Amino acid sequence: MRIVTVSMAMLLVGAAAQADEPLRCGNWLVTTPISVEDLLHKCGEPAEKKVIAEDVRSGGKTGSSSRVVGTVTTEKWTYRPGAQSLPMVVTIVDGKVTKIEQER
Repeated sequence: MRIVTVSMAMLLVGAAAQADEPLRCGNWLVTTPISVEDLLHKCGEPAEKKVIAEDVRSGGKTGSSSRVVGTVTTEKWTYRPGAQSLPMVVTIVDGKVTKIEQER
């Protein structure tokens, strides 16, 4: 019973640590879930975009026994809401907004 309680507590702490921070865009307060189209409509183009494409492998560790079965595209969009606010980073994975957080 104690193991179950500890496991549940760890899950709750992990979920809280992954909670999105809201992004203020004019009159809008943007959080996930939100589509990329809605994000662009409410916040406009970001100040900076970084795109990373990574292979998805199957069949074991990298090396001769694994093979590429696809790719994952991750984008990091940086918004700079104002001089007194830290930049906000929006993570988009394969076209879906997955996270909004302050740049640290």
